[in-house]
Amino acid sequence: MPAESAVVYLDESIYSRALAQALRDAGIGIRCPGQHVPFGASAASWLRACRENRWIAMIRDQRVQYRPNAIAALHAARVPCLVFTGGQASARESADVILAVIGKLLLAANKRRPFLYLLSSAGTLSPLRVRRSNPPGQRP
Repeated sequence: MPAESAVVYLDESIYSRALAQALRDAGIGIRCPGQHVPFGASAASWLRACRENRWIAMIRDQRVQYRPNAIAALHAARVPCLVFTGGQASARESADVILAVIGKLLLAANKRRPFLYLLSSAGTLSPLRVRRSNPPGQRP
């Protein structure tokens, strides 16, 4: 999927004007809350829009691997999704990390749909693996 034909939906959790502009400058089509999906729309609503329009979803969630309901919703939506886990990263830092791997993401979107990838603030891109135990320091 060439960059110019790729369309990414930036969920409210990750959306910023700086990130959207950086992706546009890289030739990526952008869809965002308030323009293409109403602000405050349910996850089911924007995931449905992603599926129907073949958009790649991007969200920010540091702890998604500990949220089985969120993972189930993403799997059920059958959309390609990048989950950025850099919770404290600025918009510019987020954009730099995402732009560094956007080629790999577009290649994956072209070959295989749906998918769920985690992207750390260090730039590590990996398939989402469900963690069955609680993180250190938390009780079940």
